[in-house]
Amino acid sequence: MQLNTSLMLRRKTFKYLLIALIWCQTILLRYLRAILMRLPVIGAYPDVLIMLLYAVVILMALPTMRIKPIDLLGLICVLLVYILSPMFFSDTRPYWEENTVNFVTSVLPLYIVGVDIGQNQEDQEEIVYLLYRLSLVTIVARLLFYYTSGTAMTEVQSKYAGDMDGAYNLLPHLCLVMYYVVKRKNIVNIAVLAVGSFYLLFLGTRGAVLMEIICFVLMILFFAKWKYKEIKVILLATAGIVYLYSPLFEMTMLGLASLAEKFGLSVRIFNQFLSGALNVSTGRDAIAETLYAALAENPMGYGIYGDWVLADTYAHKIYLEMWIHYGVFLGTILCGALMLTPVRAFAIEKNADMRGFLIVLYCSGALKLFLSSSYLREGLLFLLLGLSVALLRKGTRRKMVGIAGDKILKK
Repeated sequence: MQLNTSLMLRRKTFKYLLIALIWCQTILLRYLRAILMRLPVIGAYPDVLIMLLYAVVILMALPTMRIKPIDLLGLICVLLVYILSPMFFSDTRPYWEENTVNFVTSVLPLYIVGVDIGQNQEDQEEIVYLLYRLSLVTIVARLLFYYTSGTAMTEVQSKYAGDMDGAYNLLPHLCLVMYYVVKRKNIVNIAVLAVGSFYLLFLGTRGAVLMEIICFVLMILFFAKWKYKEIKVILLATAGIVYLYSPLFEMTMLGLASLAEKFGLSVRIFNQFLSGALNVSTGRDAIAETLYAALAENPMGYGIYGDWVLADTYAHKIYLEMWIHYGVFLGTILCGALMLTPVRAFAIEKNADMRGFLIVLYCSGALKLFLSSSYLREGLLFLLLGLSVALLRKGTRRKMVGIAGDKILKK
């Protein structure tokens, strides 16, 4: 009995390690890879070592994961649609072949991890707290890396491009720390969030900054324990609007732009604010025009990666991407399901940490798809969906138990 308990504890540790690896893969794991490359002998095989680490952790974690047959059946159905798509839309095959390994190994499986987190009610708070601690480390590591080893952006990068990947990779970590700033204020959380948020602003990606602002508003509305909260929120919003239209705002933008130049980062957002071009996006508008014209000719869709065939890139808007991939009718249903399932899970979930984590994933993995990225590349979206489905099942089961209990009491 003690041996079995010890084995289960070890496997549970591996499950936590798997979740940690997934959460840290875009920043900390890359730093680990850079460190491995500098070591003698093994430095020639960093990717092999990381793949072996994943393989061992997954094999040890699998026995502890609570997955239902319906979840596996759902994944098989998604995989079949994905595999069959290029057979019906042959033009998409080159893009399908280029992206399949990443989708099948790094994106789709996160649904299973999300389901397991949602099923294991006793571990949820521990997991969210673990990821919060890792997010603190990630933000600090990213700042220290840039300060000690980072390369300044070129003038073209600073004014016109920024670092979109870096911004969106940092976003979920800032959002999770933000939840803990609202939940338990301390100087470390506030300082890391403040400096990290300025750094995000200096990376020059409007979508990431907007998602952080939306996340902040949601955190305040649902988790801030203020007296007269509604009045304070209205006053803050009013003060913010007045500030935006005051000369002080322009002075702030000029000051931040100067600071960004000093640190070799992006002035893109500040220039767009000052020129009144914050909402202008000629590249995305051109992509959208091409895809809308294609849909007018064929509203039944062009298959998975059809947007790449038509515009040589992804659609940048989740609903437009779904329409191109699956047709206007089916694409609208799928897009609605993707966006509303987490909302329903949030509405019935009782655990505050799970609700906070849902908001973090929703802002950094789902809402962002209306501005950038593709659902076929967004692992956090599938983590969110798996978590939401499991929480909905749990909530439905709890409701049914409550109804059954009421009937017994009435009798």
